Amino acid sequence: MWKFSDRVGMQTLIGFAEFMRDNTIDGFRYQDIAIRQCSRNQIAIWFTYIREIETRESHDSYFKQMTDRFKKRFGNDFVGWDISSSMTVVK
Repeated sequence: MWKFSDRVGMQTLIGFAEFMRDNTIDGFRYQDIAIRQCSRNQIAIWFTYIREIETRESHDSYFKQMTDRFKKRFGNDFVGWDISSSMTVVK
């Protein structure tokens, strides 16, 4: 999850999530995106992505690039990450 201060606003995050959903960014295509309240004063974008080749280096590069983008766009209203390395999808 990408976590943001609730000062960013739900509509801003919806627009951002729609952009990420509709575009392939740096080789990443987002498969699932959801927005939810994650604490009293934070909103999170939860996501899964698809990438053809995934290595530890590409994973680390992804987090560095996205963190830089969020800091430039949202400043201190980008709170950080809540990272999960594995999940099970139930259909």
